[in-house]
Amino acid sequence: MTASRDELNQEMTERQAVETLLRESEARLRDLFDNASDLIQSVGIDGSLLFVNNAWLDTLGYSENEVATMTIFDVIAPESLEHCQLAFREIMTRGSGGRFEATFQSKDGKKILLEGMVSVHLENGQPAATRGIFRNITERKAVETALEKERSFLQTVIDGVSDPLMVIGLDYQVLLMNKASRDNLASRYAELSCLTCHQASHHSETPCSDNDHPCPLQEVRRSMQTVTVTHQHVTRSGELRVYELVASPYLAEDGSLLGIVESSRDITDRLSMEKDIAERDDQLEFLTHHDPLTNLPNRLRANDRLRHAMDKSRRSATQIALLFLDLDRFKNFNDSLGHASGDEILCEVAERLRKQVRESDTIARLGGDEFLVILEELKDAVGAATLAQKIQGALTEPIRIGGQDLPLTVSIGISTYPGDASNAEELLKCAEVAMYRAKEQGRNSYQFYTPDMNAHSHERLLLEADLRKALEQNQLVLHYQPQYELASGRVVGVEALVRWQHPEKGLISPNDFIPLAEETGLIVPLGEWVLKTACQQAVSWQSGGLIDLKIAVNVSARQFRQSGFLDSVNRILNETGLPPRWLELEITESTVMKNVSGTIKIMNQLHRQGISLAIDDFGTGYSSLSYLKRFPLSKLKIDSSFIADITHSANDLSIAKSIVALAETMQMDVLAEGVERQEQQELLQKMGCGYGQGFLFSRPLPATELEPFLCKAGK
Repeated sequence: MTASRDELNQEMTERQAVETLLRESEARLRDLFDNASDLIQSVGIDGSLLFVNNAWLDTLGYSENEVATMTIFDVIAPESLEHCQLAFREIMTRGSGGRFEATFQSKDGKKILLEGMVSVHLENGQPAATRGIFRNITERKAVETALEKERSFLQTVIDGVSDPLMVIGLDYQVLLMNKASRDNLASRYAELSCLTCHQASHHSETPCSDNDHPCPLQEVRRSMQTVTVTHQHVTRSGELRVYELVASPYLAEDGSLLGIVESSRDITDRLSMEKDIAERDDQLEFLTHHDPLTNLPNRLRANDRLRHAMDKSRRSATQIALLFLDLDRFKNFNDSLGHASGDEILCEVAERLRKQVRESDTIARLGGDEFLVILEELKDAVGAATLAQKIQGALTEPIRIGGQDLPLTVSIGISTYPGDASNAEELLKCAEVAMYRAKEQGRNSYQFYTPDMNAHSHERLLLEADLRKALEQNQLVLHYQPQYELASGRVVGVEALVRWQHPEKGLISPNDFIPLAEETGLIVPLGEWVLKTACQQAVSWQSGGLIDLKIAVNVSARQFRQSGFLDSVNRILNETGLPPRWLELEITESTVMKNVSGTIKIMNQLHRQGISLAIDDFGTGYSSLSYLKRFPLSKLKIDSSFIADITHSANDLSIAKSIVALAETMQMDVLAEGVERQEQQELLQKMGCGYGQGFLFSRPLPATELEPFLCKAGK
């Protein structure tokens, strides 16, 4: 009996110890739950709240007493209630929990987004309650929502960019792309969520490895700078297009590289257009500066090369020799055998000349049966004489044309630099004078230039003195040639042309005194007089009712380069009262190509004032399209030399068409000078030339005759 009592006491003692441990464990567990930052709850099968911790109470704002009479559905926000009820039933039916997210509502009505895990407590194998631990993700979700809005806004913005745009990570993965990029994706990549830049751009599974088209990401990695590269991309339609890619570093806050921001622009059409323009420019340049029959440089190119040779000669202290060649009695061959045979002779002469000179020398055809040879880096005149003898020997060999052996001889005039002249024009003139002396001596010979051959120099000095008097004594007059719109026949403007009414010699042509004025510097006061007189006349016509009439005035190279040129133009416009929009200044092609940057500056200032600018005698110079497109021009004037034979010369026709096409490309007007025949007008109008002037319409008229002429013409 005593033993049984002892055993019972022992058992009770052990039970009390266990209960104490359990209470202590429960207290620790309760303390752990109550101090947890996450929300912990236990929900009965009927939805009653069996247990919640302090974080749960603090977050939702309820007391333990209030919770004792509540269900879980009392704290669910209305928008989540139906979803939570359905989920609760499914969990109880399934007997297993999972991840759970819902919007709760606190006692004060505040919406709280909770995310957590829910498990099911089983008793006797049946669901008896759920236990859950939740975290308040309201702020995190707000941040995520804000970020998503920012991303959506950014996507909307970049989708509005017409050029493809991508953000690319260091692993070549596309992090962001706009609509233009997505539209270019091949169909097999369109649905991919993880896309590489090479898949997007090249429809390739491997990164770029072409040295001609380097990888933008690798280029930025190497330089850490914005880079521009050119790539060929295959579009969704399978078309190969050329893109210009600009890649900029995409940096983290600490400056480390995260990837690149790449924009691309389709430049296929631009490159094609630039190629077409360049080819047209090359064609126009060649046609302008070469003889179409022999492919030798023409007079324009020869003058250019001669000036360069003279500059080189001054630096190297060597001599230059000009050989002016004229075929003897060539007209007889043309008249007896026809022009086709004459052309064959000229081509054969050109080929024989090529074989006699060095590569550093220049052969040119000046026109007709005249050729020019420029010999550079001579120590003395002996080399020129030796070459003249070789040329005569080569050309005296009979030329076989149409089964006939034709004898040919040549007269050659030779001038040397610096001995005979100081500029290209005079040097050429000296060689020509010497050639005529060779003709006088019986032909088939060569002659060096001597000063006594140039007797006209005294007359030139007298003419210069007379020109100075002409400026002082008002001997100069202006004539005006109407400019017509070819399609309507309407007069749209007039060109002011200076004439010299000499008291003894009568009317002197501008060709006789303008070059002299250029050389002596008299062209500057002469040009100012022309501009002022023309503006005064234009104002007078406008006052008399002749409105909408633009007046064109030629500006010489020397006048254009004067430091006070712009001030002079402004002063004349202010003094005469002519609005700038009614003035057009014509500048020669060779003038604008000297000191291009200075030319652009002057022309831009004139253009900003409203003054129109035209290139006169276009096609006779050597302007480059790359420069020409930088000038603020409104008109190109085709030189009359290309119009004179345009209906018969394929070369002149081709040049005119090229100029019209060039002007159309650059959105300029075109005016043809020297239109004298109806068929010329019709041909020009057909090719797209908008304007013309010439004797077909009217000769240059004095101001007193022009006004009634315009009234009669219906202006």
